[in-house]
This record gives sequence, C-alpha cells and structure tokens, in this order.
Amino acid sequence: MKTIVIISAICVCVGALTLEELQIGLRAAVPVCRLETSIDKSQEDNFRDGNIDVENEKVQLFSECLIKKFSAYDDDGNLNEVVVREIARLYIDENEVNKLVAECSVITDANIRLKSSKLLKCFAKYKTLNEMMNA
Repeated sequence: MKTIVIISAICVCVGALTLEELQIGLRAAVPVCRLETSIDKSQEDNFRDGNIDVENEKVQLFSECLIKKFSAYDDDGNLNEVVVREIARLYIDENEVNKLVAECSVITDANIRLKSSKLLKCFAKYKTLNEMMNA
C-alpha cells in the first residue's frame, strides 16, 4: 500500500497540479532518489539549498532521478516545457516563468545526467528545492 501511495504521489498530473500535490510528490521523490543514487547528506543539503555541483556524479544521478520522476523530459530527453511551466507557475509569476524557460531550455549536453544537474542548477536560480518543498 505504501508503494502505491508513493507512486501515486510521484505521478503528477499536468494541468491539475496544485502546490500541495507537488510538495507531496517532492517529499515522496526525494527519498527515493536519495536511495537510488546514494547521494550523501552534505551533497543533498547543498543541492536542496541550490548549491548544485554539476560535475559530481551522484548529484548528476540525483538530478536526473528528480527530473524523470516529474516527467520533465520528453521521450527524446528534451526538456518538457509544459511540465516545467506548470510546476514553475506554482512558485513564480508568469514573467519569471518565461525567463526561467528561456534561460534553462537552451541547456544541452549529450550526457543526460550532466544536463540534468545543469538544468536543476538553472531552475534553482528561481526557486531552490527547499523553497519548493517548504512554500
């Protein structure tokens, strides 16, 4: 039953997402990604505060895990702008959403893990993971 609740919380529905639903999803996804990637506490704490070491392999894995949990990549590994906008609108105004998308959507890298950490570092300029989880 616990697994079903976690999976349901992680599978967010774009278009009907509320702040509370996103926070529930984040609170479910972060521990799962922590276990899957073995990121250490200090790295995770730094990550949550927006200090994202894009070159660190565990940080890259953690970033990729979080992005995938929220379907922020399409099937080809491109940023899913619809999902990013939906999530960002819960925290910042439309002007800032447009700036975030314009700034972050140009990030590319053949290494999906490195790309993921760069994207989340870019997103953190607007809202850190801690700010999102505790809004």
